[in-house]
Amino acid sequence: MPQTARRARAAKAAKLQSAAFRRTRSDHSRELAEDYVELIADLIDERGLARHRLNTCGYSVGARFAPSWMEQQMFLVGNPQEIQPNMTLFVHTIVLDSDSGTAMTLGQTYLTTTDTPKALSRYGLDFIEV
Repeated sequence: MPQTARRARAAKAAKLQSAAFRRTRSDHSRELAEDYVELIADLIDERGLARHRLNTCGYSVGARFAPSWMEQQMFLVGNPQEIQPNMTLFVHTIVLDSDSGTAMTLGQTYLTTTDTPKALSRYGLDFIEV
């Protein structure tokens, strides 16, 4: 295949991928806290771990002056909080195995933007062995 044809094909593929990313961002421009709860619950449930998961998967982080018991900040099903740019969120999941007495958690703090959230956590999501 000639060089110009390869370049044209690559440019067309890049435009299609870019359009797909724009559609995805548009589709997710009005995410709610409960959307993430449902997504993570579905992923855990599909792997046969439904009875081991909690019904929350994160919360908003920030300075508050009023007492808080976390209900409004938690990512729970039914929480109508819209996730908007410039919010600081701790997104996590906890899987508890009461049969073996073990648990696993994975989480990270993010600053939301108009595009991809910015990770604020010191460490990434790779396994850390201690």
